Amino acid sequence: MIPKKDYDELEAWIYHVSGKHDFNTEVFKIGETEEGRNIVGLHVGDKNHSSDKPKIFIECGIHAREWIAPAACRQFIHEILHNVGYPAEYNQAAADDQSAGNERAGDPYTKEDVIGLMDFNWYIILQMNPDGYQYSHTEDRMWRKNRSSNNGHFCKGVDLNRQFPVGHLTLGPFSKFGIQFDEIPSNGNVLIQNF
Repeated sequence: MIPKKDYDELEAWIYHVSGKHDFNTEVFKIGETEEGRNIVGLHVGDKNHSSDKPKIFIECGIHAREWIAPAACRQFIHEILHNVGYPAEYNQAAADDQSAGNERAGDPYTKEDVIGLMDFNWYIILQMNPDGYQYSHTEDRMWRKNRSSNNGHFCKGVDLNRQFPVGHLTLGPFSKFGIQFDEIPSNGNVLIQNF
């Protein structure tokens, strides 16, 4: 079971995982929030942004109060890295399971299924809304938006998923991976569009 984490713990977890699996992961930063938090993600794959491998982008959390999405993505990362990143341990566990009559007890997939996921380069952002996510942990559990100032208006924040144009990322492969990321505007509008 993956326990919930506030944003500081989530960011620390990303760096910890990348340090532990430095041969096939790296942390990338796409910007900074209005309150000064980093928006970081984890690249899992061959660490070659210009490789011919297909690239898959996953954004796991855009609404502050939806805590399960980042946790589910952490579990996904865990499964990939621990089944691919530690093959000797996995092979021993699989051998123990097979001797007990199970291919892999409790897993709905095989080792080959998981290894097949490494045929891709994964770009995973666990939380696109660090300020709102943290605020939902400390102040208002039901907070949904980010924490941008809205040009001094008394209503704080915007709903980030309502800031994309019609048809965003629907035409063919997403081809901007591997370029330098521009600084993301502090007002929180269209955070991911420049990625």
